[in-house]
Amino acid sequence: MATATTAKKTTRKTAKPRTTTARKAADTVEKTVGAAESAVKAGAGAVSEKVGQALGSARERISEISSLNREGLDAFVASGTVWQKGVQAVNAEIGAISRRNLEDSMAAFKSLSTAKSPIELFELQSDLLRTGWDNMIADRNRLSEMVSEYTKDAVEPINTQVKKTVEQISQPFAR
Repeated sequence: MATATTAKKTTRKTAKPRTTTARKAADTVEKTVGAAESAVKAGAGAVSEKVGQALGSARERISEISSLNREGLDAFVASGTVWQKGVQAVNAEIGAISRRNLEDSMAAFKSLSTAKSPIELFELQSDLLRTGWDNMIADRNRLSEMVSEYTKDAVEPINTQVKKTVEQISQPFAR
């Protein structure tokens, strides 16, 4: 029996160091796992924060782009309104020119019908031609100025919006 008692004592002596080593190893593993878990949580938190910031920035840019689209549409509407008023004004001027030309033609016909000689007829005709030519050039210049002015006014809202859009788009994506 002495052998059995000795074997138990030997087993207890060698088992204690193995148990202590196993505990130390288990503690080291637990600490390492705990540290890794903390590091993963911290890294995941940092990644989550960065993703949140990027998404927030992207939402802001999308909102700005939507606003630019809305403002662009408003600029086109404003431009169309100015252009429409310009077309109406030019049409009214053309109508006035047509009325004046009709009245001038009737007055010229009456004037020509009162000529007493062929020389007087040719003189009246020459004066009427010169007056008609001068009126035509003046009317063309006036209409050209009107069209130019209304075109410039109609394009202004679009130019302003294009400049604003280019400035906003050229800003860096991430602020």
